[in-house]
Amino acid sequence: MGRDFCNYPKSIFTEWEHPITVNELTLRLLMIELLCSFFNIVHLGNSIILYELDKDQQNQGKIDEGDIQIALYISTIACIFLAVAINIRYVIELKWRKAKHYVITTDNLYSSGTWKIMLIETIISLIGPHFFLDSISIDEYVQRWDVTITYKLNHLLCCVAWAKCYGIMRTVLLSNRYTSAWG
Repeated sequence: MGRDFCNYPKSIFTEWEHPITVNELTLRLLMIELLCSFFNIVHLGNSIILYELDKDQQNQGKIDEGDIQIALYISTIACIFLAVAINIRYVIELKWRKAKHYVITTDNLYSSGTWKIMLIETIISLIGPHFFLDSISIDEYVQRWDVTITYKLNHLLCCVAWAKCYGIMRTVLLSNRYTSAWG
């Protein structure tokens, strides 16, 4: 039978980690990690649907333009929520590291150097098809065959959005870290 840490005052745990605080932050971190993964899946799935809808509209002309606009709005909203969730995740992770005594208690995102990784991940999370980029296209002229190829920017960003798969893999890999007894 283990000890009941709830009956001890918090001042006893100044040298060691406080298990209740660590467990609470671990659960918060796991939940925000799952939320980030959810927004990644929503955005990737929506990007695929958006690309297919747009291709069907070009080939057959039967798809309503409103459906594509709704998919673009969902994509943009998912990107924004993902960026916010990533920033919240880094704040919670810093609190977790402080509770585990991996960093000193006066550290913040800037002094610990975490802001660089957070900024890169936030920028990557914002890459994808958006409603305000729908009218932008890139034309390329191939002189050899005397043909002009037109690419929609949202189609290119849809391909680049596959870089967000790291978020899903990260959730799977880190969920083992936060749920293991040795974490």
